[in-house]
Amino acid sequence: KAWLTINVIVYDKEISEVEKLCSWAKECKVDAIIAADWAVVLTARKFALSVHLSVQANVSNFLALEHYSQWVDAVVLARELPLSQISAINEKIKERNLQGPGKQLIQTEVFVHGALCIGISGRCGLSLAAYNSSANRGKCFQNCRRTYELKDTESGFTIHTDGPYLLSPKDICLLQGLQELISSGVGILKIEGRGRSADYTAVTTAVYREALDSYKDNKLPTEEQEKLWLERLSSVFNR
Repeated sequence: KAWLTINVIVYDKEISEVEKLCSWAKECKVDAIIAADWAVVLTARKFALSVHLSVQANVSNFLALEHYSQWVDAVVLARELPLSQISAINEKIKERNLQGPGKQLIQTEVFVHGALCIGISGRCGLSLAAYNSSANRGKCFQNCRRTYELKDTESGFTIHTDGPYLLSPKDICLLQGLQELISSGVGILKIEGRGRSADYTAVTTAVYREALDSYKDNKLPTEEQEKLWLERLSSVFNR
């Protein structure tokens, strides 16, 4: 399936461009639009396109999801949610039979692999402040992932951090937590890939596909298999 990402903030002068994009997407039979800005969501629906609500909408509870279900078929849940809250939201979707415009149960999506943004659910202003290039407009310089040094200017004492990044959280790898995620009712797994190579994309998606298929067939992977998967993921970590 092909999903077109238009999850940037848009301005009035760009609405016509959004309409052109959505018209083109409809013509090309794109399966869904990923969006956060309401102008994009409503424009996509005007063209009867399925919409997946971006993580930047910061959906953190069922009431918000219930509201959005009038327009969207899937929601990328806030990155900050623990597994218990994800499970509770998915349980309510089933209990309330919450459906999107496509007349199917709303699907929830979560990030499982890659870089974590310093901002809440990806809404960061660091790149904009430093380079006048907004992450919320699809132009993040990822300056949080550079090496910084924190120094007490009065004493000159340098504070060392655990890991290479002072500002950015550690990258995530939930390969060994897939069984719990599947049990929680999550329908879609999201692998972060901005600025990554084709090698990275190919290897990570292949590994998670193999792992998911393993669980689907009720064959729990062996420790040796998990070790091989992790080695393959590590081989493309910095690409």
